[in-house]
Amino acid sequence: MPHSDHGLILFREERRVRRADIGDIADRLIASRPTIRLARGPGAVIWLTGLSGAGKTTVGGILERRFQAAGLPLVGLDGDVLRALFAADAGHQPARRLALALAYGRLCREIAGRGLHVLCATISMFHEARDWNRANIAPYFEIYLRVPLDELRRRDPKGLYAGGAGDLVGVDLPAEEPRDADLIVDHAEGRSPAETAAIVEAFLRRVAGLDLGPSR
Repeated sequence: MPHSDHGLILFREERRVRRADIGDIADRLIASRPTIRLARGPGAVIWLTGLSGAGKTTVGGILERRFQAAGLPLVGLDGDVLRALFAADAGHQPARRLALALAYGRLCREIAGRGLHVLCATISMFHEARDWNRANIAPYFEIYLRVPLDELRRRDPKGLYAGGAGDLVGVDLPAEEPRDADLIVDHAEGRSPAETAAIVEAFLRRVAGLDLGPSR
């Protein structure tokens, strides 16, 4: 699957070519937040990753509200929404998932380069995508919500584990779990999304130097 560092991602399906210009998508996402305040210099990219059902969207939503309450400029990105923006019909084969993961990283870099922090909640279980992020985005913070498969099957908010989708990462497709995440949080039974978000928030204060207001 070809990909370009100039911001043009190509998805080939038989005779069709679908193009998503990363700069244009960044413009649309930023324009949809008219009250956002630009920061000085590049923003931080917070890459919140985990398997389906790990709680990325819920934890990410809590963190996004904390950024908003602190008056920090943040664009929150969710994997399901990003897939719809780039190529809703791109399929779920590993090569196409990788192409999307690389596109997400480039979008994060584009937005952060305009002075906004970015929180991207995505599965994107590929070493290549995360390695690209580390090599091309700064500051970049990778946070892994680790949940045992048995717990994911128990939660199964979308019915994917029970439904036998056939293309589920970590079950039907291999998952390349993060090998050098900046923070690993065991978001398993007994730990609420608010507690996990508090752990991530403490990390962002301590390591990323982000001022999220009074500690909670």
